[in-house]
Amino acid sequence: MKINHHLQTKLLNAAENLCLAISYITLTLYSKMSEEEKPALEAMVASAIVLALDDDEVLSKDGSVKDADKLIFRATGYKVKVHKRKISSISELPDGKYSIVNYEYNGKNHWVGFYGSEAIYNSLDKSQCFSYGKPTDARILEFID
Repeated sequence: MKINHHLQTKLLNAAENLCLAISYITLTLYSKMSEEEKPALEAMVASAIVLALDDDEVLSKDGSVKDADKLIFRATGYKVKVHKRKISSISELPDGKYSIVNYEYNGKNHWVGFYGSEAIYNSLDKSQCFSYGKPTDARILEFID
């Protein structure tokens, strides 16, 4: 018997592009969790990402998001409508809503999670794009009951 999951290869191929997918799943789960559940958030997100990498309808093999609404639903069980918007300033984000903002710097980009105008989640410990770059796009999450 041989196990053919190739987990490290999947993660290595997708690592550079997973920030948007990770942020979608993290913000959705975080917004719905009780305080007692939150310590398990990272493990839940990691598991959801591994499963999503095998779902060609929601993620490319390189970790790029193909269908945000489907990704979030399949990974979390919650229905969310993602609204795309061009922005040039964080002040353009809606108050009281979760958003994911793309920062660009020196030809690279990185997505960061916000609640209103406050950055609350970054999938990287340090990001030059976030530290020195400018916001260009936002994905605003609308939770559907």
